[in-house]
Amino acid sequence: SGLTSSAGSSFSLSIDPYLFGVSAALRPESDPERVEAVLREELVRLGNQPVGEDELRRAKKQLRAQYAYGLESVGGLASLLGALAIVAPERDPDDLIAQAAAVSAADVQRVAATYLIEQRRTVGWLVPAESAPAGAGVAAGGFAAPAYYMPDSDDLGLDMSMPAAQETRLANGLRVVTLDPNASASSGSLALRLRLPGGSGLDGAERGIASFTAGMLTRGNAGRMLDELAEELDGLGASIGAGAGREFTDVTAKALLEDAERVIAIFADAVLRPDFPVDQIEIVRGQVLSGLRQARQDTRAEADQTLRELLYPAGHPYRERVSGDDETVTALNRDALVAFHARAYAPSETIVAVAGGIEHAQAVALVERHLAAGVASRHVCRRSLNLAR
Repeated sequence: SGLTSSAGSSFSLSIDPYLFGVSAALRPESDPERVEAVLREELVRLGNQPVGEDELRRAKKQLRAQYAYGLESVGGLASLLGALAIVAPERDPDDLIAQAAAVSAADVQRVAATYLIEQRRTVGWLVPAESAPAGAGVAAGGFAAPAYYMPDSDDLGLDMSMPAAQETRLANGLRVVTLDPNASASSGSLALRLRLPGGSGLDGAERGIASFTAGMLTRGNAGRMLDELAEELDGLGASIGAGAGREFTDVTAKALLEDAERVIAIFADAVLRPDFPVDQIEIVRGQVLSGLRQARQDTRAEADQTLRELLYPAGHPYRERVSGDDETVTALNRDALVAFHARAYAPSETIVAVAGGIEHAQAVALVERHLAAGVASRHVCRRSLNLAR
């Protein structure tokens, strides 16, 4: 509906009854009362009528995917086992997915009608006030050198050896990297990270354009609209995201191994064939401006920006916020985004790292099928960062 920049729900495992939270971050022009009304209507709907079979199927697939992702690391597995041992020692973690699969639409409606009701609800708004200008009251100089201790492997008695990176360079210059040995060979999921040298250091006068372009990759591509893409990924329990830093742009994907072929096809469309629909540009612009406004209320963000202004002279690419500023973000248009994508998104200096239950040869073949075609002739035009200034 364009009312928020993000929205979601959450709860924590606990022995005693605790909170189920629903939250939203509003766009600057959104009316909090309208957003609250929409959230209330959705909670009432859950209690008054059963969810559709397709919606329930998507939710179960998402739970199965999240369960698989959460068990990819030793820390994730330990966290789950520890939480169940404390909160529900009678539960077997191997049975959780089967138990989730048995949940019916009537079960969801019953729980919502019992717990997500007006009498149990507490609503709060956090409305930021305008902050002082960045750097106000902060004096330069007087920084003390940090004191710290970093133990080495001998101190910890740990085996610090790392698996080797196995790399294949495709004909178009794109590099596919996996780890050998593959510690995740038995995983039922797949993770990809594509990294290319197109961060905010390439912004020039169009401050924030790298971040804005990355934010548009998943907002419509290859002729498919955002809602259609989001619905398909939602149904697969998969995710695709993109973001720009100061030196790189990263595009990531995560999916169950059974859906790898389809998800990387969507991933490739996002990287190579974004449509930059005008309506979505305006939505992302509102989100970026909202983020800038929130950053001005965040003391950590303000301190970081003040430090950069003290360290780097005017015109230096590291001086500015990655997301730009109000003036430049407001001025960016579709032509500028298309032009930046054309010159910055090229295979010759791009790395795709693949992890999960897939071997190197399979990863190379998967990436080559979807990311090698149609991009070999493109060439990146890099702007010198001149970091020595």
